[in-house]
Amino acid sequence: MMIFQKIKFNYRYYLAAIVSIFIFLVFYFLFLLDLKPRKNVPMLGETASIDIVAPYDFTFEDKEATKKFRLEESSKVRKQYKIDPLVKIRVEHRLDEVFDMLYKKKINSLSKSVKEKDFGELLHWDYNRLLKLRNDIFSFMLKELKKGISEDENFYSWSKNIPPEIKNIKGTLKIIELIFEPNLTYDKEKTEKLREQAIASVIPVYIKLHKGEIIVKKGDIVDKQSFKIMKKLGLYSINRGTLKQKLGVFSFLILILFSGYLYVFYFEKELLEEKQVFFLILTLMMLNMLGVKVFNVILNANITMENILGKINIFSPAAFPMALVVILITVLIDGRLAILVGMILSTLAISQLGIKFYYIYYFLFSSFFSVFMSINVTKSTELAKKGLIVSIVNMVSIFTLYMIFEDPIYYEDNYWLYLVRDLFWSFFNGLISISLAIGFLPYFESTFKFSSAMKLLEFADLNQPLLQRLMKEAPGTYQHSIVVGTLAEAAAKALGADPLLAKIGGYYHDIGKLKRPHFFSENMVLYDNKHDDMSPSLSALVISSHPRYGVEIGKKNKLPEEVNKIIEQHHGTTLIQYFYEIAKKGESNQKSSIDAEQYRYPGPLPDTKEAAIVMLADSAESATRSLENPTPSTIEAIVKKVINDKFVDGQFNNCDLTLKDIDIIANIFIKMIITMYHSRIKYPKQDKEMRKTMEELNEQRNKK
Repeated sequence: MMIFQKIKFNYRYYLAAIVSIFIFLVFYFLFLLDLKPRKNVPMLGETASIDIVAPYDFTFEDKEATKKFRLEESSKVRKQYKIDPLVKIRVEHRLDEVFDMLYKKKINSLSKSVKEKDFGELLHWDYNRLLKLRNDIFSFMLKELKKGISEDENFYSWSKNIPPEIKNIKGTLKIIELIFEPNLTYDKEKTEKLREQAIASVIPVYIKLHKGEIIVKKGDIVDKQSFKIMKKLGLYSINRGTLKQKLGVFSFLILILFSGYLYVFYFEKELLEEKQVFFLILTLMMLNMLGVKVFNVILNANITMENILGKINIFSPAAFPMALVVILITVLIDGRLAILVGMILSTLAISQLGIKFYYIYYFLFSSFFSVFMSINVTKSTELAKKGLIVSIVNMVSIFTLYMIFEDPIYYEDNYWLYLVRDLFWSFFNGLISISLAIGFLPYFESTFKFSSAMKLLEFADLNQPLLQRLMKEAPGTYQHSIVVGTLAEAAAKALGADPLLAKIGGYYHDIGKLKRPHFFSENMVLYDNKHDDMSPSLSALVISSHPRYGVEIGKKNKLPEEVNKIIEQHHGTTLIQYFYEIAKKGESNQKSSIDAEQYRYPGPLPDTKEAAIVMLADSAESATRSLENPTPSTIEAIVKKVINDKFVDGQFNNCDLTLKDIDIIANIFIKMIITMYHSRIKYPKQDKEMRKTMEELNEQRNKK
């Protein structure tokens, strides 16, 4: 009951509860399944320890037998030919040409290969005898062409059809060879059509089983046919659908989602306070489950490819990009949370896809390594390169799991082919996940107002227009901001916070001073002190307004939301001590007492480590910069005093900085500031000369 007593039931928790219930219901209807493992079902070649019976009435097509009968019927269809009517004309024309040459005794003009001796006594025949022979040959050829001479036949095999009364005359065989031409050509279209009709005429072979019918008797060895039947019945895979199983799914989802909720409540409680984080996670989980559903349809479509050993499904469970959501959560939110989401989604995906349970290890390995590869990535090219490492891990995972859990006998003759297929998809899985993450990242950043390290890095460039403007219009503030960013980055790195966000927060924390740069001491070298002619309360109002102006400028220049929060919070509700003390000195001349709250920044207090670190870096740098003669001891004393004052003033009440964290920050600042000031000790003579030079520059500027 303690968990419910600790929760403050505000609208955020109600909203989280309502959305969580909705997600649960969606998941429940997506994942109605049975996690019951197979029992006592022998594999191919194993001996059955019990009678294996059909669990229900079942009819399925024996595709292999059907295919065999169809091939037999198709092979019975002979090749079809079509007659070329022009062959008759060409044969008669060549025949006339040959006999004309014979009559004129110009045999050599027929062909170089033709010799006079090939025609024997025909060269001495008179016209009438040649004409009669010509007509006899042509009559014979007409009969043969009418029957059809196939293009598959050669002359010498076909010449057996020549009648003896023609064939026995020396020279006629050569004449017929010269005019011979097949008139039957292969009709591929007709042949294919007849074969398709023959295949279509084959009635598919169905195997019909009745509930309780014995498939394999106890003591018998499982042959290929029985093995095929048991696979079709689903005895080797997850079964679905009973009421008991649906109740199990209900409990299963309750346990998974509630475990995730407890983790978030105890270790990532701030997520319940940030709506955009909460909705981003739920959106990504929903999209992942939708992707699982679509991928399941693809797997069940059983898209196959032919090989010399048979058919296998082209797609593999190893192709599903589980790491995509994990990478996005790591880059946009947090790596620890990404691991939790990866565990939940991997478990649910295994259940939904109905695949072998060991694939959960593959999904988990892929998710975990994707988290480690995505942490602190600042460039998309760097993320793309690390995708190759994820791909290699995926391949090693698949190979290892196959060696442990798979038996080649289950795959008949295709074991190594399935392994190669899964290795192929596992490799491209890593590349696809990274590529999709890079592509989708900008859309999720803009939709949910998140800033990845890659987006933040754009604003770390000192050539950014806003920083260039700060350098030109408020050079003192610019130099101060660069130092603050450097200090903040080092402290954030030591505390395990986000060093990039802290650095950029330091760079931009004072951009609100662009509104009135000459009202701030670091920019007064070339200006008169504007506060000399102002009341303390008005000066305090001008000074305290720069965080608000900073947020306005930041939004106008599309700074990330996290950076704008640091700009707004970097002073918290700190007292503007200098003008408050001046006001107190003049209090005796006033009838009413001075209200300290009027001399405080409007807040809010820092609510992240990065904002608190920037606050301390800002105060420490400003305080030490004002020292006349900085020494290591004075720097250490002033830094510790500034930090202690912030702590005592309650400026860290809304963030999770510990005393140990504060001590680490102080030590880092002291070391870095001493290093910066060690060669910049001021000497009285140098100080007077510098003041004189600055006064001369100021006078020249006023004359202009």
